Amino acid sequence: MNAVTRSLILRKHAQGYSATEIAHATRLPLDEVRAVIAAGDGRPRPARTVESIPPPLFDDQ
Repeated sequence: MNAVTRSLILRKHAQGYSATEIAHATRLPLDEVRAVIAAGDGRPRPARTVESIPPPLFDDQ
């Protein structure tokens, strides 16, 4: 499988298409599409952190 097909599968999966729909559209076996989705693009994901901004308690006027 070439890089273009791999990126197409990952892009369609990110858009919400199911693995079955992607397999049908690309004419690839369902197991192969699932393997590409499970492997991802190989880049590590950044850690997600929760940002909390406290509201101001009093006006300084």
